[in-house]
Amino acid sequence: MKHSWIALLLASPALAQKVDGDSRRPDTLRVFVSGGIDFDGIYRDRNLTGAGAGGRGFGSSTWSVEGEVGLRFDIEMQEKINAVVSLRTQRVKDGFSGAGDVLSAQNGAVLLSSDHNAFGADPEETRLFVDEASVTVNELFDPLIRLTAGIVPVAFDLRGRGSAFFFDPRHSSTFGKGVGLPFAPSLGGGAASGVTVLGFADELQPAGFQIAYARESFTAGLFLLPAILEGGDSSIDEAAYGIWALFAPKELGEGTRFGVIVAVDSFELSNTSVWTVGGGLDFHGLLDGLEIYGEVYFQFGRAGVNSDGDVLSAGGWAFQVGAEYRFPDNARNLWFGIDFTWVSGDGDREDDSVQTFLSYENVNDLLILEDRCFGLDLDTNYLSLKLAGGMAFTLGSGAIQNNLEILVRGGLNLLHHELTLAGGDDSRRIGHEIDLRAKLSVTKQMSFDTAVGFLLGSEVLEEVFGTDGENGILWTLGTTVRF
Repeated sequence: MKHSWIALLLASPALAQKVDGDSRRPDTLRVFVSGGIDFDGIYRDRNLTGAGAGGRGFGSSTWSVEGEVGLRFDIEMQEKINAVVSLRTQRVKDGFSGAGDVLSAQNGAVLLSSDHNAFGADPEETRLFVDEASVTVNELFDPLIRLTAGIVPVAFDLRGRGSAFFFDPRHSSTFGKGVGLPFAPSLGGGAASGVTVLGFADELQPAGFQIAYARESFTAGLFLLPAILEGGDSSIDEAAYGIWALFAPKELGEGTRFGVIVAVDSFELSNTSVWTVGGGLDFHGLLDGLEIYGEVYFQFGRAGVNSDGDVLSAGGWAFQVGAEYRFPDNARNLWFGIDFTWVSGDGDREDDSVQTFLSYENVNDLLILEDRCFGLDLDTNYLSLKLAGGMAFTLGSGAIQNNLEILVRGGLNLLHHELTLAGGDDSRRIGHEIDLRAKLSVTKQMSFDTAVGFLLGSEVLEEVFGTDGENGILWTLGTTVRF
């Protein structure tokens, strides 16, 4: 099956076009077919695998080929109805990720997969994953209202960059990942306090409904997702419900947006209902080429029960502020940016509250510490000051304009609450990181990319995970085809 599926995808560019509806199905007007192929060769040194990155070759340097293939059908029908079916191979087999889970649960147990991130998910068989399957009814009762049902792409992405700070369950891990709380649905609930329950990297299927309203510069939505993580019996499903709104006043600058969201995430079996209230601003009107943004979130409610049966209260919080400046009328698209992120952790695992901020985040800025597929997927209990810059060049005659992009990013990072080291001392030193990235677009459909990340001075890496040193190196080399 593996080879036939890859062959189908390689042949699919010929299908990347509008297909008229079948005369035997007069209600189907047309079908649009698209898709992509991603391959990545990844090197992780022994210190990173010792901390759980990749989930294979524990404590030894590894080189692996990872990736995924996908195919998407956008179907346009009569009566103002559209449908989407998106399939891809599973990038992660068992859903276990790495150190980010442990770093938020002091001295927690680590569960590792023996085959993590392998292309096609299994060396012997390619497993297909339904990435999205939804039906949208436009102009429901009103020309400005639409209803979407199925596996729906609900996300609160204030900047529109595919990097949601709080809510993007289709590209995130389970809500309680890395907390070590008793409400772990992936283990059927009731996990002992202090045990780290590892999550699913980019493998969730948020099933439910979303009703959206859009009028000029204002959009809003109500989402009901009773089965983000399907646990079989409804009592152990991971669920989320909420409302969001975005306002884009052009008077303040093209691209400026205000946004708010109120969400509740629940696990019935463990008496858990975590409420999140927050939002932010993405402002473009101060100076040509300058973007200033910020988001803040607060949590309250019930965060499970401890081993004595006492209900724990949620009290996490997080905020992010930053700016990016792109030089106007610059032929090389020169830009630089700064970002400060602070995500709360829990300093006392023995009290009756959980201060760890829980989320469906989709932030992958730092290749080693934050990336959910390549690195350690740290997503709570840390603060980071990131500096970045980039530019683009035109490589080759007659090539695509600015087809070579180069990016440099550095992050100064600390844990919010320290971890206890092997010798009994405490440390917040998760390490500082420097990343170099490059992307070459050969055509509008095909590109090559490479990235290398250096993690420096991580006492946590050496003392908590028992690696050979405080430093780590990760290198990727990949190709992407879109049609």
